[in-house]
Amino acid sequence: MYTPLLPGTSLSSWLYLKDSRAAQLGAFSQDGLLKREQQNFVQKIGQMSSVDDLMKDYQSLKVALGAHGLKDDLPNRYFIRQVIEQGTDDPGDFANRLSDGRYAALAKTFEALGLTGTGGAGAALPTLSDGLASAVQAAHGESPIYLNAAARMSSSLTLGLLGADSAERIWERALRVPGMANTLGRILGTSATVSLLDTKGQISVFRDAAEAAFGGDRLSVLTDPSNAFAVADAYLGTAGQALEAGFSYGGMKSRIDAITKASSADAARWTALQADAPLRDVLAKALGVSAGFAGLSAADQIAEMKTRAGAVFGRSEFSVFSSQASQTLMGDRYLDPDGKGLAGAFSLGAFTEAVSAARAEGPSIDQKWDSVLKVEPLREALVQGLGLQDGFAALSPEGQVDALKAAMKAQYGTEDVGALEDPKLLAALSGAQVDARIAEVTKNYVEQEFRIAVGELRPELRVAMSLAEELRTAVETGGTESGQWYRILGNSVLREAFQGALGMGANLGQMELDAQVSLMRAGAERLIGSQRAADFLDPQNQDKLITQYLARAGSSGTSFAGAPSGSLFASASAGSILATLYGA
Repeated sequence: MYTPLLPGTSLSSWLYLKDSRAAQLGAFSQDGLLKREQQNFVQKIGQMSSVDDLMKDYQSLKVALGAHGLKDDLPNRYFIRQVIEQGTDDPGDFANRLSDGRYAALAKTFEALGLTGTGGAGAALPTLSDGLASAVQAAHGESPIYLNAAARMSSSLTLGLLGADSAERIWERALRVPGMANTLGRILGTSATVSLLDTKGQISVFRDAAEAAFGGDRLSVLTDPSNAFAVADAYLGTAGQALEAGFSYGGMKSRIDAITKASSADAARWTALQADAPLRDVLAKALGVSAGFAGLSAADQIAEMKTRAGAVFGRSEFSVFSSQASQTLMGDRYLDPDGKGLAGAFSLGAFTEAVSAARAEGPSIDQKWDSVLKVEPLREALVQGLGLQDGFAALSPEGQVDALKAAMKAQYGTEDVGALEDPKLLAALSGAQVDARIAEVTKNYVEQEFRIAVGELRPELRVAMSLAEELRTAVETGGTESGQWYRILGNSVLREAFQGALGMGANLGQMELDAQVSLMRAGAERLIGSQRAADFLDPQNQDKLITQYLARAGSSGTSFAGAPSGSLFASASAGSILATLYGA
């Protein structure tokens, strides 16, 4: 196996290693045993269906633990089983209560692969559509891991896309329709000054007014059949009025309903219509009777209206006017005989059509991305599946969306995340996500083995190589600032680095925990001008910490934490007891 080159003192070896790391790691990764271990993991993991399967496969478990810097926990099967089975969804889960963040990272890896819980992955699968199941099986066979990933991505995608078309966005689209804002203002009786507000402000006013007037703040409440006539009459200013005072859809409906209820005979109904002058004039105009209609006899007027009803509806029975759809059509033809819609005279049909079009238009591509990225598991899966892990987190929100759209376009020919509803595309992307996660494990395994090889020659350099990753995990796990320091003290690698860099002797561990934290904070203040553990995530502050640690390690040749150098990476689970005692 390739032996790392580490010339000179601890500090000079570190500087050389940083410059030559890529080349040395590349040479190291060509080892035959490492390649076989990686290939075995890739072949086996896709066919596993439970944590039991992983526990029974020594080689796969070795790679999985080694990738997370936990290879020395290989004998601790019961401990590792608890970490993986419980997952990390609940703050009380075992991995979340351990101060060493590597266990939570291990659990998250297998959560992403669907290997958590005490049951089999296949039995716990969410429902897959036949098309999606077939697409996954065509690419990966009956692998529970790939089926699980597709099911999880499918359910998350559905949730994300549903959130993309919010009630607020439907209002926004409706307000882009020419004349809609004025129409809504008249319907809802809002002040003319609403037009001076921005779109968000107008929506707020309209929603409140719709809630007060019609019992709901969604735009659809205004086209609900139970409210539609009242909405139209509110616009016309004839709400609650009889036809004699001015046309109203409600007034027309009440007169037609009264005639229908009064008699079941068609002839009698037509006679009653002819005798009701206001209703007759409305329906006659809506039906488009001839110019001399007013001068015809009663019988001829009825005959003319029946003829025109037959032309409009395909039948001439009076009952044709009974449905709300027919009444809406009659009102629309009466108010807007030329069919100009909202651009001309108001009509209920034109208003309903404009609202329906706004609702059916759907969210924009960017709005879909904005919504799906709020579903955290889906966000992570998209980033992995599209191969955007490197540098993605540092991009602005707009830059992240642009990167995702570009990757979608390059791989699947479309920028629209909604296209993933196609089973073949979803199967391909979810499969790529699983492949990326598996590749990440094997890559990290080689990296950790390289660190071990370096550590066998220079233990302090393995500490330096591991510091950034361990520190990020300890800080980003969350909790209070004191809790972050507890996790640093509970992690043997971080404890070694901080204790050495800050010039604290091996007897630090004999002090009370709160006193240890106080000393750490004071030392941090001297080194970087801050007592916050999170400030060591800054690369410049990390360089100061590593440089100080290596300078002192090189001169002393000892472990500052009081444990033999070789045991720093072998006692992680024991150190994790700190978090159980101090769950800050």
